[in-house]
Amino acid sequence: MSALDPVLLSLLSIFGGVLVTVLGGFLGVWMQHRRAHMAWLRERRYEAYVGAYALIKSFDLNRYKTLKIAARGRRLSRSGSLPTAMR
Repeated sequence: MSALDPVLLSLLSIFGGVLVTVLGGFLGVWMQHRRAHMAWLRERRYEAYVGAYALIKSFDLNRYKTLKIAARGRRLSRSGSLPTAMR
């Protein structure tokens, strides 16, 4: 087995270290990008759920108010307190 030239050995060490450093940097950037994207998705999903919940609550509130008004109208029409034009 022949020994490598000391200059070649030092160049391989230098460029090998640079390559490992660059690849490690790209790996770190990629991992951070994935984390940030997942956080962004989580935030958008939360906003969608909050909006859907508010919409459902508003439908429920409107339904409750409609039923309450209808019940009051039936109660008033049975008691005879509505004007004749509204009967």
